[in-house]
Amino acid sequence: MKNFRKRWLVIKNRENKLSPAVFAPEPGMTLAEVLAALTLTVLLLGFLSQFLYNGVSLWSRNDRAYRGQHQMKLIYQTLTNDLEGTFSGPFLPGEKSFQGEEQSLTFWSESGSGLKVIEYRYDAYEKTVWRSVGFWGGEPVERKLLTGITEWRFEYFEPKRRNWLLFWKPSSRTGLPALIKVTAKTDLNTLGPLTITIKTRRDEEEE
Repeated sequence: MKNFRKRWLVIKNRENKLSPAVFAPEPGMTLAEVLAALTLTVLLLGFLSQFLYNGVSLWSRNDRAYRGQHQMKLIYQTLTNDLEGTFSGPFLPGEKSFQGEEQSLTFWSESGSGLKVIEYRYDAYEKTVWRSVGFWGGEPVERKLLTGITEWRFEYFEPKRRNWLLFWKPSSRTGLPALIKVTAKTDLNTLGPLTITIKTRRDEEEE
């Protein structure tokens, strides 16, 4: 009976033109092949993770550098524009003609719209640099210039002694400093030092 059934299956397969390979069981993966596939997958994932990490790190460094350059440009341009018209005269209030401290600076500036007093001050608690502008006889308007500043320092160059000072007051009778240096820090960058030349209206006329 068994031999008869086998012959019947063979005849049936021939009639249907089926290959015996169709009925052959598919071989499974060996342990070595499984381990090799897992190792290759782990290596590929490791390379991909390193590539993504390097890409994110590079983007982060570039972003920090860009923000640092933007902040330095803002500080330099704002101070330079304000100090271009520095004005010093005998009729100005003595304490406000030009008064510089390590974390603050007050001076008069002459512009086409009139004489105005400008003040920069650093608030260490708020980590903010404030800038205020007020015209003669009016109330100054104060606005934020920079935020996220962890350190801020002004320095003033005394041309006669050729020395940098952390303060500058009119009582010293030395006129205006020749240069002002600004150094600032954030959590990510060191800004500066930036050195700015002070040129009064009188200096420009003499040139």
